[in-house]
Amino acid sequence: MFFKILFITFIISFILFVIAFIFKNNILKIIFLSIAILSIVVIIPLVTDFAINNGVLGHSLVYSKSGPENWFSFMGSYIGAIATIILSTVSLWQNYRYKKLSDKITSLTLLPEIFLNSIKIAQGATEKNAAYYIFENPDNRGGEDRLYLFDFFVMNKHIIDLSFAKCSYTYYKDNVQYRSEEKHDFKPSLSKLDNFMPPGKSFSLIISLPKVTSNIKDPNKIPDKIKLMINFKYKNQYNMECSKEIYITFDEVLSCRTTSGNVNYQVENKQAHFI
Repeated sequence: MFFKILFITFIISFILFVIAFIFKNNILKIIFLSIAILSIVVIIPLVTDFAINNGVLGHSLVYSKSGPENWFSFMGSYIGAIATIILSTVSLWQNYRYKKLSDKITSLTLLPEIFLNSIKIAQGATEKNAAYYIFENPDNRGGEDRLYLFDFFVMNKHIIDLSFAKCSYTYYKDNVQYRSEEKHDFKPSLSKLDNFMPPGKSFSLIISLPKVTSNIKDPNKIPDKIKLMINFKYKNQYNMECSKEIYITFDEVLSCRTTSGNVNYQVENKQAHFI
């Protein structure tokens, strides 16, 4: 009988634990975990009392029956131990949450951010205070490239030693990807950018993308959507290295004028982080 009760308790608790981890809802997880733990907490003293008074496999564990005073003494110690474990667990969980929140606040106070302010079509690579990078056109023919002028600004803290770690683009035609290119550690000309940029400072980057306005080899392959990713690396004033990624999607590419003008785009700013 003792082993039957123990086995049934184990099966029920295991099923409740499995159900608790299946649910994505945190409230349901807490409910099922609480029921599973409570069932174990309640069944342990009952099984213990049964084993003490009736023995296990025909063998008595003690030479005399336990009286009510012994049972209440055991239950008092047992409940006290369970309460101590629960309070300790809650305290550790709270300390973990507070530490995580404190680390996040500290990170935000030390972490400079770079945000995209605007995008325009540039007339040339001679824009004032702009870095410049060109993705080479394999056909090397004019009239196919397009110059995009990205204007960024700095927030929170100063940034030092700005560099461009990675840049990639992907072309789509009728929502089908047909061309992509990625450059690691690409190095645009930074001579026009300040090495030390305070909060509120803006800077610009010009990127030349190939085969946007026309495609001599395949006239049907002109993108109607472009996805671009730019990865920055820089340091804060405490010489801590940071990284920042910005994802940009250009819509209605061909509707944009080939001269200087606004661009239809969507942007996703990933939160900067320490390296």
